[in-house]
Amino acid sequence: VSSIIGDQLKGLWRNGELELLGHYCNYRVKPTLDGWELVFVGSVTCPGWTTIRGESRTTSQSGVVNRAV
Repeated sequence: VSSIIGDQLKGLWRNGELELLGHYCNYRVKPTLDGWELVFVGSVTCPGWTTIRGESRTTSQSGVVNRAV
């Protein structure tokens, strides 16, 4: 049971790469608690293209990266 819970918790953090307008960008998603509510904080950076950093905070794990772009 503890390994199942551990796997579920580990799956809440995500790091990866995506392509945006022909440039490669990195994204990071981490969970946090806001009171009793689970929210996801996302960030997107595109090194070598721009110094702008996109950030988002939402309850949607699947939409957090899209909102950061």
